[in-house]
Amino acid sequence: MGPFLPSLRVMQGFLMGMADIVPGVSGGTMAYVLGIYQTLINALRSFDMPILRLLMKGQFRAAISRPHWAFLVPLGMGMVMAIIFFTNVVSLPGLMRSDPEDVYGLFFGLIVGSLWLLAKDLGRINAGEWLLVLAGLAVAGGLFMLEPSRLPDTMPVMAGVGFLAVCVMLLPGVSGSYLLLVLGKYMLILDAIALMKWDVLAPFILGMLTGFIAFPRLVGHLLEYHYRKVVLVINGLLAGSLWAVWPYQQREYAMMNGHEKLVHTAPYIPDWNAFHLSVALFMLIGLAVVVAINAMAGKSSGKVA
Repeated sequence: MGPFLPSLRVMQGFLMGMADIVPGVSGGTMAYVLGIYQTLINALRSFDMPILRLLMKGQFRAAISRPHWAFLVPLGMGMVMAIIFFTNVVSLPGLMRSDPEDVYGLFFGLIVGSLWLLAKDLGRINAGEWLLVLAGLAVAGGLFMLEPSRLPDTMPVMAGVGFLAVCVMLLPGVSGSYLLLVLGKYMLILDAIALMKWDVLAPFILGMLTGFIAFPRLVGHLLEYHYRKVVLVINGLLAGSLWAVWPYQQREYAMMNGHEKLVHTAPYIPDWNAFHLSVALFMLIGLAVVVAINAMAGKSSGKVA
């Protein structure tokens, strides 16, 4: 297998990092699209209590060897490379402002390709199982229709927001940044990061860390014992997310520290004359990318992983 699999992980991490930059898409969604979601969840679960016990006993080498570094390191490298590349070399936020239809067309194609491949893997779906798909679809649709709330900025609320944000970030089909918009905390968090407001950031980060510890264990347990049911619900969530990444949206921006930030979107169906050929091309590219990476992963491991 040689260096092929680590190189594949870097490529997968690169696409996950790219997805995290785009509002409406998440790294969890991209991990699922690329067929590595369960592997990612298991890798995050490897940061467990035995590590803490080993550290307390001074057994540092044993503690360091427990996490799944062979998976996480190249994946993390790819994510960091993507964030640096798409913020400093090619500005993805800038492209989203100048050519949002093409950018979202790419992710639309990625998700459609994933749903197609997953439908083939699942095989025949009975009537009861379709209810699980519809449940996921209803949750995604309901979230996208929510209006921004006005929660207070207290420490317990910010900790809860951080917890929910990281859970949603790891859940395919839903965007963590979109949840922050719904909870009315998107601009507050961006402002806190820019100005280093630790009275806001500290409880938010604490909530995120709690989510990183708890949520992978919950999802990992469900995938272990109820894999097909969980996958059906996730597919519904993923199908519902297509409305959020539909290329044609009415987008509203607000100024934040001298930069425009996306704060609201509303999808619409364009007239035939307004439909751009480039959008269809990027949709096809996205579909082709996920099919190609799926095939590469199958060759490297004997299955989608």
